[in-house]
Amino acid sequence: MSANSAQLRRSIRRGFTLIEVLIVVVIVAVLAALVVPRFINSAEESKASVLKHNLHALRLQITLYRMHHAGASPTIQGQQLPQLTSATNPAGDIGGGPGFPCGPYIVAMPDNPYTGLNNVVAAAAAPPTTEASNAGWQYHEASGRIWPNKSEFFDD
Repeated sequence: MSANSAQLRRSIRRGFTLIEVLIVVVIVAVLAALVVPRFINSAEESKASVLKHNLHALRLQITLYRMHHAGASPTIQGQQLPQLTSATNPAGDIGGGPGFPCGPYIVAMPDNPYTGLNNVVAAAAAPPTTEASNAGWQYHEASGRIWPNKSEFFDD
């Protein structure tokens, strides 16, 4: 009967041993070490992808604006490009009604995902050579070109 009681005690045993718990912790730590760097790179890749999409869309809309306005580029006013977000006439004046058939080309200036800002500052050169402080985008009015305020994208 004592053999049965020892067997019964072993089968009733509850919980895990320290070794079992440590093995599970080590396995979880190894898996986390493999997965976390992939998510860190994914966040950076996502920012770059969003930025490239926004840049492409802005450049297309500026080109469309220039086609509708005899080659004239939108102008920076109050660190924005209001001629892209408002209806304009062929001369580029902002207004509403039937006399202003062009635009709006975009609903709002998109945020630069790296700076979190959507304001526009004048670029001294095309392309810019330095990042501007507190800006989302740099715009060269004479050429109608726009760049994100992030130096690694200035060569685009």
